[in-house]
Amino acid sequence: MKEAQKQLLHLINAVRRGEKVAWEEEVPLWQEIIEQADAHHIKGLIYPGIDNESIQKVEPQLLKNWKKDVFITGVSQSQHIAQVVEVLEAFQKMNVPVIVLKGLVVRQFYPRPELRTMSDADFLVPLRDLEKIESYLLSLGYVKEEASPVHIAYVHPKRTTIEVHWTIRDARIFEQVNSLEEELWNEAVPVKIRHIEVLSLGLEDLIIHLCAHMATHLLVGGFGVRQVLDLALLLEQKEDEVNWENFKRKAQVWKLEVFIVAVIGICHELFELPMPEGVKSLGENNEKIINELIEEIFDGGVYGRSDMTYVFAHELAANRGEGDDKRGTIHNFLDFLCPAKENLSDTYHYAKKYPILLPIAWIHHFYRGMTHHDYSIKEKIKFSCKAYIISKKRSQLLKQLELN
Repeated sequence: MKEAQKQLLHLINAVRRGEKVAWEEEVPLWQEIIEQADAHHIKGLIYPGIDNESIQKVEPQLLKNWKKDVFITGVSQSQHIAQVVEVLEAFQKMNVPVIVLKGLVVRQFYPRPELRTMSDADFLVPLRDLEKIESYLLSLGYVKEEASPVHIAYVHPKRTTIEVHWTIRDARIFEQVNSLEEELWNEAVPVKIRHIEVLSLGLEDLIIHLCAHMATHLLVGGFGVRQVLDLALLLEQKEDEVNWENFKRKAQVWKLEVFIVAVIGICHELFELPMPEGVKSLGENNEKIINELIEEIFDGGVYGRSDMTYVFAHELAANRGEGDDKRGTIHNFLDFLCPAKENLSDTYHYAKKYPILLPIAWIHHFYRGMTHHDYSIKEKIKFSCKAYIISKKRSQLLKQLELN
């Protein structure tokens, strides 16, 4: 772990404990700390953890920009919650039951909830109510985006993005979880978002969902420090209320035992969380896997997209297909160089219309990539080689976590 990453963790843990860090002998690498915090969407979160004397030593322009970002974060998150409450009130009037997911729930575990950023609001609703919900959101000026296997996103130029889920199970990744979907509603518990009472997942399902969400993001890109901190704060405050036998049963149905042990092991490593006894029964901690996953988390950024090298590496490491048709890094690299006609952009419309021209489109595709002005040819070759090496390592990590 790099020095700036260690210092960032020192700040996070101080905030988590309600303390302030007084940097005496150690010299903070402020520029790198703030860049790392920004990559993980926790720049506002760590600011309260610095004592007054230390903060005066931050370069003035850097400090000015940082204070501005903290102020904007607090205001925008307050507006975000107000808009969410307005939508939830409308859902209640329409008799639509709602389970709020992810950030809307875990923010309550933070010392300063308004500094735990959210870019959207996630709701789980019955499938039968989707049409009613869509009609309401469109009446507010929302625009429906393309649906994923688990949700539909509704975007608005001036309002919080709303993601409406009818399931928390991505069938492309988790195959045997149907039997647990009904339990989500039966075991849901009441929570308050400001003055309005809605539902949250029960503790066991909430932990499972946070882990499943991280696993899904790891497969398609990555996840960051904030997601691990969400889980650590939840377990720190609610461990004694978890029914660990029920949790173990659910983890086994999701087939996430290895991943859960590794992620909670990271909570222990980074955020001083004692390993819950209920988690120990799922399996042994593997220090090598934990260290590799920590490196992946820090270097990849909040969703594994800190730079293009990691984006490309994640694409190469993705094990696409099903059953015996699953493909590894080399196949994905060849698919990148010579994409199928349906995966080509409209730039190569001639090959879509006349498949016999595909080889010409591949040459065209390769030439455009190599002559793109953002990077030199030398940089592109270096970038591709580094991405390939990262992807091989990443593919092996996914296998060890039993996600690939």
